[in-house]
Amino acid sequence: NCYFFNGFVWTYSLKCLHDVSLMLQNGSRSRPICQESPTYTAKGLPWALRVVMECSDRTNYENKLAIYVKCNWESENREWNCDYSASYTLVNRDADASFSNSILNRVLNFDHSLRGFHSFVKLTHLINEEKGFVTDGSITIEVKITINKITGVEYVAK
Repeated sequence: NCYFFNGFVWTYSLKCLHDVSLMLQNGSRSRPICQESPTYTAKGLPWALRVVMECSDRTNYENKLAIYVKCNWESENREWNCDYSASYTLVNRDADASFSNSILNRVLNFDHSLRGFHSFVKLTHLINEEKGFVTDGSITIEVKITINKITGVEYVAK
């Protein structure tokens, strides 16, 4: 689900509990488990959400969920830049208990087309039924992106 304002809001649900259970059993021997959303185009640029379950030195060898936004990753144009802000929310059954984190005024470009949080939340916290993040075997992530400025890309408004 996406809709446009001066950016867009993404709601992405993923079924990953089987993968999470395997990762928690295997601990740091696990390879990262990655899922990507379908691509969404906003202001002439392709966007996708990447969700990774990881246990590595980047996460201090704790099993964590990472959330990233990808933008224009296949472009060969080295001149493009996108100044944006984003808010990432892990949706909870109890709206007051949802977990959020924000990135303000970041730039995506040819060299850095992926930005986000490599340690967004501990997997043990995420899959604990009492915490309220799992609904029907899925978690839901909402990402609100505000596009502040784009350069180096020709965009024709429709």
